[in-house]
Amino acid sequence: MDLPTLVSVLQLALSTNPDERKAGEERLDQYQHVAGHLVGLLQIIVASNVDMSVRQVASIQFKNVIRKDWTPHEPSHRIKISSSDKSTIRENLLEAVIYAPSIIRLQLGECLKTVIHSDYPDEWPLLLPGIDANLKSQDQQRIYGALFTLRILTRKYEFKDEEERLPVHVIIDTTFPVLYEIFKYLLAIPNPPIEISDLIKLICKIFWSSSYLEIPKLLHDPNVFMAWMLCFHNLLERPVPLEGQPTDVEQRKMWGWWKVKKWTLHIINRLYNRFGDPKVSKPENKAFAQMFQKQFAGKFLQSYLTLLGIIREGGYLPDRVINLALQYLITSISKSLTYQLLKHQLDAVLFEIIFPLMCFNDADDQLWREDPHEYVRKGYGKGYRLVIVVCFVSIVPE
Repeated sequence: MDLPTLVSVLQLALSTNPDERKAGEERLDQYQHVAGHLVGLLQIIVASNVDMSVRQVASIQFKNVIRKDWTPHEPSHRIKISSSDKSTIRENLLEAVIYAPSIIRLQLGECLKTVIHSDYPDEWPLLLPGIDANLKSQDQQRIYGALFTLRILTRKYEFKDEEERLPVHVIIDTTFPVLYEIFKYLLAIPNPPIEISDLIKLICKIFWSSSYLEIPKLLHDPNVFMAWMLCFHNLLERPVPLEGQPTDVEQRKMWGWWKVKKWTLHIINRLYNRFGDPKVSKPENKAFAQMFQKQFAGKFLQSYLTLLGIIREGGYLPDRVINLALQYLITSISKSLTYQLLKHQLDAVLFEIIFPLMCFNDADDQLWREDPHEYVRKGYGKGYRLVIVVCFVSIVPE
């Protein structure tokens, strides 16, 4: 089926007339495994001169076929997508992700996930060099597409055991040096627009996936460790811009800069809780733990206390940010170094920050009256904070 005909069929599948729509869907089903069909869909997806609604339905059809049939579910099952189509898709999928509008990029992200999990690295060795080349581009759109793809690639190995994680070491060695340079550049932008938060958030997520089960070997180098930790400390210290924040509370907590703050806290918490104590670290991680505890555990603690101080001033913090900040304080209580730094401030933390969070307030009263089920559900979050108070009280000397 040539491209104009395929566009017509896709338009038919969008028809408000049920008979026309059914006819279009049936034709798409008939052609889904014909050689060249998926490549044609991909060409339409990236064609800026095609109506966006047609590109969207093409991306959904493309995603559904790839998710269902890219890899046979059983060895005995027939291969439904030709090897030539697979090769062409692998050659062009990264470029399609780079230039796709966000609503289509989400569909292509699902395709990337399927193909990466099936084919990387053996059948798709050029993916990593392609990501690296685009990260080194001066084009922000290319950098975003490369970060988006790299996030999906690193997630493949997030929970794998040591033997299965071997490819991620190559990924880290290849991309982390340029990731750091991008990170540093983004943090140096004065009054950054909201779009920059998306780039920083992706870098944080890539770091999270790459270091979920083990510390990247690069971070054992004191200079590299110091460089990355200073970036995270910068993110932790900098105030979230007031301008542009949604007025609706539910929308505000999903705002880009608050998401950046949340991911920064996630990363620091995990580094300290899992890797930052020399007493419980694996032998290969002791050097990292010593560096973290000596140089940054206390520095991060002070930043967390400053962040929580917003509550004392009547400012806004999303519930998840508060939760993560308090988790770091719990970890700090259990470590002698940070406990010594914290103990003189415990009264202020307990009575000026935590206690007000536990109190029944006007917002709680309104929620209880309007939606008691939601109040009970949210009560689990307040119950968790109560456990935090108990932890503090039980540890503080009389």
